[in-house]
Amino acid sequence: MGTALLLVIAIIGALAVGLLMGRYYVPDDRMLRRTARQSRSYMRTVAHLIARDRDAAVTELRKVVEENVDEIEPYFALGALFRARGEHERAIRVHQALAVREKDQRKLRGRAMFELALDFRAAGMPRRATRALEEVIADEPGHVEAWRAVAALYEEQGHFEQAAEAVVALAQADSAAVSVDRVTRAHALYVAAAQVAIADGELDRARDLLKTARRHADDNAHFLVAAGELAAARGNASGARERWWGALRLAPGLAPLVVAKLQSLPTQVVAATTVSDTAAELDEPTEAASPSSADDLATQLANLQQAVGPRLELLLAQARVALGGEAPDLGRHTLTLLTEHFADSVPAHVLRARLALASDDAQMQREALQALVAEDGPLAWAAGDAWRCSSCGTRTSAYGWRCDHCRRWATLYAAVAQEPAPAAPVIVAPRDRRTLARPAATLSELGLPAPTVDGLPAILQARPSVLRRASGWLNRRSRRAQAEKKRASRD
Repeated sequence: MGTALLLVIAIIGALAVGLLMGRYYVPDDRMLRRTARQSRSYMRTVAHLIARDRDAAVTELRKVVEENVDEIEPYFALGALFRARGEHERAIRVHQALAVREKDQRKLRGRAMFELALDFRAAGMPRRATRALEEVIADEPGHVEAWRAVAALYEEQGHFEQAAEAVVALAQADSAAVSVDRVTRAHALYVAAAQVAIADGELDRARDLLKTARRHADDNAHFLVAAGELAAARGNASGARERWWGALRLAPGLAPLVVAKLQSLPTQVVAATTVSDTAAELDEPTEAASPSSADDLATQLANLQQAVGPRLELLLAQARVALGGEAPDLGRHTLTLLTEHFADSVPAHVLRARLALASDDAQMQREALQALVAEDGPLAWAAGDAWRCSSCGTRTSAYGWRCDHCRRWATLYAAVAQEPAPAAPVIVAPRDRRTLARPAATLSELGLPAPTVDGLPAILQARPSVLRRASGWLNRRSRRAQAEKKRASRD
C-alpha cells in the first residue's frame, strides 16, 4: 500500500513539473531565429542581384553584417558589390579591414589581399594593385588568378620583362591550362622588353632578352624586327637588313613597316650575311664592307614579289620607293602589276595615278589626276597605312605589336582599306592616368603599348598623420560598440 502511494505521488509530481515547464519554460532559440533572418537576407540579396538592383542587395547584406560581425562572407560580398557599383574607396576599406582582421588566418588574408588588389586596379591604382598581388603570390606561389592579374598589370605598366616572367610562372602554376597562346604571349613580351632595352641603349641586356624569347618560341616577324633593331644599334647594318628581309619574307603584310626601316639604313653597309640559328650570333657585326645603293631595295622588293606572288602590300611599298625617285624602272614595273592584278583597289588607283604623274605624261592628264591624288585629295586617305587585327578585326592607323582591343600580340597586318578610315574613337577612361618616366611617344615609336600608372589624388598620396590615424581608430571602436549594443538589444 505504501509503495503504491509513493508511485502515485511521483506520477502526480512529474505531471505537475511537466505542466509547469510547458507553461513557463521558453527555450533559447535566438540563434535559430538569427540564422533564419540571415537566410532570408541572403535570398533577398540573390534576388536583388538577379534583378540588377545592387543598392537593395547592399542594404540586405548590411543587415547581416550588423547582426553578426563575426561572419566573414558578408564582408567579402559587400566589398565585391561596392567595387561593382564603382565605390572603390568603400571596397578598399572593407578588404583592408579584412586583411588586418584575419592576419593570423593565411588563406583568408590572402583572399582579402587578392580582392584588395582588384579594388586598387578598378580604382586606377595599378602600382598598389601590383604590390598587393605580389604579397599574395609571396604567401601562395600557386595562386593562378593572382599570377594572371599581375601579368596583365605588369604589361599595362610597360614592364614587359616582369610580365613575361609572370606568364611563365602562370604556366608553371597552371600546367593543365598551358596553351600556345600563352607561350606566344611570353615570347612577344620578351621581345617587347628587348625593344625597350634597345631604345634605352642597353644592348647586352636586349641580346639576353632575345635569347630568352627564342627559347620560348620559334622566330617570328616580331622577333626578327627586334633582332634587326639590335643589329642596327650595334652598327651591323648588314645584319639588320638581313633580319628585316627575313621578317618581310615571313610576313609580307608588314611591308610598310619593314620597308621604312630598310630605307633608314645607311647607303654604305657591311656585307650581307645569313641569319644565324644560334642565339649567340644575334647581333655580331662582320668586318667586310661593300657599297649598297638604293636600287638594291627596289631589286630585292621585285625579287620578293616574284617569289611570293602579287601582293598589294608589297606593290604599295614598291610604289612608294619609286615615288621617292630611287628606282624609276621599278615605278614602271609596279604600274604594270597594279594595273593587271589590282584594278579594283582604291589604294592601287591612287598610287598608280601618282606613278603616272611622276612620268612624262601630258599636262592635261597631270592636272586632272593631281586633283584626285593630292595629299589633301578625296582619295589621299587610301594611300595611308592601315592595320587590321587578324584576331578581332579592329582597324587602326598606327602599328602596334599588340592589339589594343583584344590584347593579342603580333596579330596586326597591313590592311587594304576599301572605305575611308573611321575616326578615332573617343575613349572615356574610368580613371585619370599618368605616364611613367618613359615618355609614351617612345614606346609608340616601337609599336608597343604605352604604360599607365595610378593617378592618385594628393590627399591619398600623403601619409595620414598620427592624429588622423588615432581618430580613425576611435571611430572604428565606437562603431563596433554601437553595433554590438544594437545586436544585444535585438537579441
